[in-house]
Amino acid sequence: MEKIHSIRKGSIWLNVFKTDDSQILTTVNKTYKNKDDEWGQTPFLSPKRGDIDDLLDAFQEFHEFEKMVKGWTR
Repeated sequence: MEKIHSIRKGSIWLNVFKTDDSQILTTVNKTYKNKDDEWGQTPFLSPKRGDIDDLLDAFQEFHEFEKMVKGWTR
């Protein structure tokens, strides 16, 4: 499996991978800086901080990217 694309919107990351049999898989992560100024990840999204809007924007960008690579998944 290889990472072929990464989309960042705010603190939301949508990573796109291509499997050995040419399927497309994605992961969604949220990053944050902790009190020691180190980067971490969390599965929690905060609508108040705009995480849901950022996630929707990332999905929209992924949809456009997916159109370009549609041949890989078939």
